[in-house]
Order: sequence, then structure tokens, then C-alpha cells
Amino acid sequence: MIRGEQHPDTINAALRFAEVLVDQGRYKTAEEIIRTVLCTYSVEDDQNVDKLYALGRLARILDYQGFHQDSMKMYRRIIHSEELLLGSEHEQTLVNKHQLAWTLYGLGLYQQAERLGKEVIEIKTRVHGADHPDTLAAIATLALAYKHQGHWKEAEKLEVGVLESYRKMRGKEHPHTLASMHNLAGTFRRQGRWKEAEALEAQTLEIKVRVLGEEHPSTLSTMSDLALTYSYQGRWDEAEKLQVEVLRLNRKVQGEDHPSTLVSKSNLASTYSLTGRFSDAAELEKEVLETEKKLLGEEHPSTMISMHNLAYTLKDFSRDVEAVELMESCWELRTRVLGAKHPDTISSMHSFARWRKDQGRDEEAVELMERCVELRKEVLGAEHTDTINSMHYLARWWKDQGRDDEAVEMMKKVVELCTKVHGAKHANTEASLSWLEHWKQEDLDFQGDGEEDDDDEMRHVGDESENEESDLMETSSDEYDREEEPDEDRVDDDHKTSDAEDTSENGYARQHESDDKEINWLESTSAGNTGDGMDMANIG
Repeated sequence: MIRGEQHPDTINAALRFAEVLVDQGRYKTAEEIIRTVLCTYSVEDDQNVDKLYALGRLARILDYQGFHQDSMKMYRRIIHSEELLLGSEHEQTLVNKHQLAWTLYGLGLYQQAERLGKEVIEIKTRVHGADHPDTLAAIATLALAYKHQGHWKEAEKLEVGVLESYRKMRGKEHPHTLASMHNLAGTFRRQGRWKEAEALEAQTLEIKVRVLGEEHPSTLSTMSDLALTYSYQGRWDEAEKLQVEVLRLNRKVQGEDHPSTLVSKSNLASTYSLTGRFSDAAELEKEVLETEKKLLGEEHPSTMISMHNLAYTLKDFSRDVEAVELMESCWELRTRVLGAKHPDTISSMHSFARWRKDQGRDEEAVELMERCVELRKEVLGAEHTDTINSMHYLARWWKDQGRDDEAVEMMKKVVELCTKVHGAKHANTEASLSWLEHWKQEDLDFQGDGEEDDDDEMRHVGDESENEESDLMETSSDEYDREEEPDEDRVDDDHKTSDAEDTSENGYARQHESDDKEINWLESTSAGNTGDGMDMANIG
């Protein structure tokens, strides 16, 4: 029997086909199909539940493509109508609130996402129970909000609970259990707990290879994360070997232009850069950037991530003028597209400020870094590692300007925050203390030389300071400055399709990792090191 385009079976088939295209990374084609489906409904009719469902699918696809503002507006329109038609506790309403939380993350509105996540969890816990899969999916999403705000312990506690519940209800080899293991390993890694992360990732990978197969996208995601953990430990050969294999398999399974393949190229480029193969890294990153511009457009978040990372590779390659120009373009583009207060925008601003400092444009650099500190305190909070990072560099630059009292007070605050967030024995805490002790010794040396001839005094102080600073220098921190692709296995709450909770990774639903790993605060500001915001790439 031939059915018309408005027949429910025709519409459902079109929606299912769109989902297949999404899995293949063919977002534009999927979007076109959903829009065609929506043409079968009245434009003004927001009282049709089926139309609202199709709109929800469209909002989700827009979100995957990085059009977070459009997605957010659409979700809010849908939720408003569903609350009137179905009620605030209806499953379809909660599904779209859950998806809206993800969109808010993409916009950097972490506190709003957290509030919405808690609302969804409260309702789902009351309606379904604490261990229901839908409740657990919402808890996993809330954990992500905590991680974005630097609340690692709170996130870890939630993720451990989710993992234990999935293991108990669905077994050790269920995809949702494996997704929870994957995400918890990422939380370990971001806290610098490399061995714990590596052990959990290796365990997850072994199960995924056995249960899902070596070529499954989720398996490749965990392989990529394990490579990232190797990189953070300086095990470059092992990292590169895994990344080459992930890239080969993604090309084979998903195609040259699939989002996961592009991310794999970025990952490998990061490792090339870290091992001094800057020409190879730049070639891969340019290839990724050009492909993303063609497929997604210059203003897509993923394209801007690639711009940001290419700028760092050019800086590593000593092509400073090109690097600074590209970073400035990235910062300006992010300001226009994402807004001045988006965390990614501030990250590029921070990097640009440091490079201006390298160029000797101290006044401009200090003004930019002061603004970074203000924005990060407002957006992320004073205890976020990115905020502490900016505060640290600002303290050092104030000292260079002779603003000694302000510099010392700021660095004392950095030590206090580092101790609270990381602990007294953490490298960042110890490094900040070293700078304070260095400055204190400079003051003592200056006072002790007071009886000498003025010229001798100034010459002695200058030499002593230079010697002290060189003793404090360590390896460049750039290896942890790249923007990272997401390492989260997204668990979507959805009841209208057969894959009710989708754990597959979305290549362009990206967020970058907190930049605390990149900080090597013992290095000299004159050493040409770059700073925050260039976390190593990673599929997720």
C-alpha cells in the first residue's frame, strides 16, 4: 500500500532515517529531512504533540552542529508547549529539558544547566526512582555541569554512584555501564590521577573490544582517551601508536570527512606537536580546519577549536606572527559568535594576552589578563582552575610592572586557592609558593645591598634576579594548552525511538577540557611559553 507524505508511518520512517544520518555524522542531510517532515504540519500549530517531537529532533541536530543558540530557543519553545499540553512531569517534556541542559553546556551557561539538571533529577527520582535509567542519565548530565565548573569531587561522587547503579542493574558489559566507566576515567584524568584513569580506560577498552568490536565508535572513543592519558604521562610513542590506529579505523568505518575522523586527525596532530614534529602537526591541523570550514562553516564551534589549536602549533613552530594573528582572529570570532563571556572566548583571550606579553606589549597584555580574571571569576567562579591560572599569570605580570604589593597579594590568593582545590602537595601549589619565595628573596637581596654603591646595587639585583628565575624554569607548558574534544559518552534520555538512551559520541557536540593540566607555573615568562586554552584533542 502506498501511503502519503503526511501518513504517520511515512513521518516515522523519515525520522528514523534522519537518526541514521546523525549516527553517520551527516547532520545537514538529517536536518533537511526533519524540516521536510515539519512542513507537513501547520506553522502556527504548537499544540500537536507529534510536531513537537519532530521539533525536538531538529533542535537536537542543530545542537550537534554547534548552533546552540538556535537549539536553545527551539527547546524552550517546545518545553513551554509540552508543559501546557502534557504537564511538567511527562516523559517527553523531561526528555527535552534533559537535552536543553546539554545545549546550555555548549553555550557555557553551566550554572543554568546545573539548575535545570537538578530539577529534572528531582522529578525523575520522584516519578521513577533513584536507580531508574532515566534518572541515572540525568545524574550523569549533572556531573558534566560540575566538571565544567571545576567541581571535580562532586562530579566524581555522582559518576561513581551512576556506575555502581548501572553495574547492579544492567551488568558490567552493558553500553551504559561502559559509558559510565568511560566518563569516570575522564574525571580521574582531569584531576591528574593518570594511573587510575589508565587502569579504568584499559578495562573499558578490553570490554568494548570484546562486546562491541574493535571498529565500534564507542570503542574508538575509549582508545582515543587512553592515548590522551598516555600523552599526559609523556608516553608519546604509545599515544601515537593508538592515535594512528584510531584514525585508520575511523577512516575505514566512518569516512574521511566524518566528525570522528576529523577529531582523530586533530588528536594525532597534537601528539606530533608535542614531540616536535611541528610541520606534520600543522599540515594535519590545516587539513582539518579547511574541511570543517567547508562542511560546517567558519563560525562553527569545532572550526574555532581547530583555529585555536593551529595557532598553538604555529607558535610552537616559531611562526609567531602567524600564530598571534590567528589567535586574535579566533578570539574575535568567538566573541562575535559565542559572546565575550563564553569560556572558550575567554580561553582564546587568555592565550592572546600571553602572546602579547611575549611580544613585549606589556600594558596591553596586563589589561587583557585583568579582564580574563574578572570574566573567569564571574563565569566560572574564583575556585575554577582556569580562573586560578589567569590569576597566577596576572600576579607575575604585576610584579614585572613594579606593582609589588598587588602581585604578592594576588599570588598569596593563588596559593590559598590551589591548596584548597588541589592540595598542598600539588605541583601548581608548590610552584606558586616558589614564586612567592623567589620574590621574598629578591626583596631581601635588595635590602641587603643597600650599603653598596647605587650602580653596583642595581647591577647585583638584576643579575641575582635573572639567576634565580633561570633556576625556576622547567619544560614548556604548551603540551597541555590545546583545546580538547569531549571525552564524555553522552547518555541521552529519549523514549520515542528504539535506542531510548543513546550512548554514542557526537563528533561535534564538543567542549574543551579544563586547562589546569597545562599550567607549569615554574617557567619563566620570558621563555616564550604559551599558556592556557590549548588542551590536547580527544574524541568523546
